[in-house]
Amino acid sequence: MRLALVAARDKSTADVQRESDPKNPLELVTAFMFAGLFLAMLIITQLAVTYLGQGGVYTLAAIMGVSDVDPFIMGLTQAAGSLTPVKVAAGAILIAAASNNVVKGSTPTASPTRRRACRACCS
Repeated sequence: MRLALVAARDKSTADVQRESDPKNPLELVTAFMFAGLFLAMLIITQLAVTYLGQGGVYTLAAIMGVSDVDPFIMGLTQAAGSLTPVKVAAGAILIAAASNNVVKGSTPTASPTRRRACRACCS
């Protein structure tokens, strides 16, 4: 019985095709891209605080929630208290996280296939 299960499992996994090869997340290109994005978000966040005020930071938070909130949140937490008021930073982080959740939650309904939707929503 056990041999039949092992044979069936080996047969079913042999036919699986990968869509793409896994990449090493610790490559220098990835690190430099993240560093560039982080630096750009720091600059954009500080420009929004300086020239656009609280409303500009909140608008930027909503826009960044659509894409990637991590560099935005890291930039705000580094500047919170010194350049950005703590209340503004906290509100902007909540807005960015909320808009990111809305986008991720609406992905399954907009995706044509359930498999792609699950992959996009659970990443």
